[in-house]
Amino acid sequence: RSLLVTAVSVLSCVLFEYIARKVMKRDNTIGDLSAVVTGILLAFNLPSTMPIWMVIIGDAVAIIVAKQFFGGIGQNFVNPALAGRIVLMTSFANAMSDYPAPFAWRNAAVDAVTSATPLSQMTSVYKAGDIDAAVNAAGLPTLTNMFFGVREGCLGETCAVALLLGFIYLLIRKVISPVIPLCFVGTVAVIMLIAGKGSLTFTAYQLLSGGLLLGAVFMATDYSTSPISAKGK
Repeated sequence: RSLLVTAVSVLSCVLFEYIARKVMKRDNTIGDLSAVVTGILLAFNLPSTMPIWMVIIGDAVAIIVAKQFFGGIGQNFVNPALAGRIVLMTSFANAMSDYPAPFAWRNAAVDAVTSATPLSQMTSVYKAGDIDAAVNAAGLPTLTNMFFGVREGCLGETCAVALLLGFIYLLIRKVISPVIPLCFVGTVAVIMLIAGKGSLTFTAYQLLSGGLLLGAVFMATDYSTSPISAKGK
């Protein structure tokens, strides 16, 4: 199902880019593969249970509205994949929050078993007086499971180790600078350390929950929407 969502997203983005460029009488740019990247990133921001027709709507918003309406690659003011996610989250909040519990298919139908994400579970933890005790009692996945992706969430946000490997690969290939991702994650870490009353466990869960690492590595580093100068980064 995850592969299907990703494949549909990529193919739809490429098709929408081709059609949009054709209608606007601009040069064909599907060869630069930016539409493929957008399709993958948008899929990574979706749950595996997302209806295919909703995926296609998100792709249309990402490519036609957020990208091509503003001139194409390098001229968009917002990351196209994020624009697609925002519209889908606003329009189809229930579908965007429908996450299968890990390995639920062993005991029941996947479509019938859903679970809250660790990030949503942390809300009650934050309100507790003893943060560490509340974390242990909240029934959250272990930090090891969080690191290796055995938790609920969108396709591309669950496995921290895969995201870190992607970060290292992009650094080695000199595709991105480490400044933005490190500043992004570091700032959140400091804020969560303060909010969590000095609890390292609380901070670790916050860093590994949600799409923080996905956004820091693959979206905050977008050439079109990130600062150019070192000070700006």
